[in-house]
Amino acid sequence: MSEPERMTTAQIEHELTTYAATTVMVTADALGVGRTHMYAAARKACDNAEGRGFLAAGVPVLRIGGRYSVPTAPLRAALGLGVAA
Repeated sequence: MSEPERMTTAQIEHELTTYAATTVMVTADALGVGRTHMYAAARKACDNAEGRGFLAAGVPVLRIGGRYSVPTAPLRAALGLGVAA
């Protein structure tokens, strides 16, 4: 089974400037790493009583129920994209 195609740069920028939080899949595409690797990093970061931690470059990740959520403002900052319009 193959992974879905990666998002385009325009799709990533739209996602990161439109929403307050995004998914691990979008985060992986934005950082240019594999989705499986990013899910493993999210699980490891959230493996605590608080259900939250940090991914690469100080980007926080939160576990909400069975899902992971990544705030877009710190992700934009890590990517050097600045403030959302």
